[in-house]
Order: sequence, then C-alpha cells, then structure tokens
Amino acid sequence: DASETSKISAVYYCGSEEEWNMIEVNDGVESSNLFEIPRYYYSKEKPTENGNFWYYGENGQIVIW
Repeated sequence: DASETSKISAVYYCGSEEEWNMIEVNDGVESSNLFEIPRYYYSKEKPTENGNFWYYGENGQIVIW
C-alpha cells in the first residue's frame, strides 16, 4: 500500500548498492517513495568509500557507520 510506504523514513538494505539498483517493482503500486528515501547498505567492515552504510551492533541493533 503506497500510504504505508510514505511512513518509511529509511531503508537498511542487507546487500550492496549494485544489488539494490537491480530491483524492479512491477506490482502496479506507486513505489517511487521507496526509491527516494535514504538507503543504507550493509557493510560488516568500516567502509573506505563514501556513502550510507550500516552494520549490526553488539546487541543486534542497526548502527550507521
């Protein structure tokens, strides 16, 4: 439901940016909001490149690098 998508403030994706860019949404629902909100990509090690990355903290919580 598009109204539910508008409530999402960020996406914490467990893959790479390249993998995210391969996602296609063809369900007829307006999903542009999902692709416009901030995205963070999982990185177990501290990234050396610029971008939005996250990892699991000591208690399993999401932590932004």
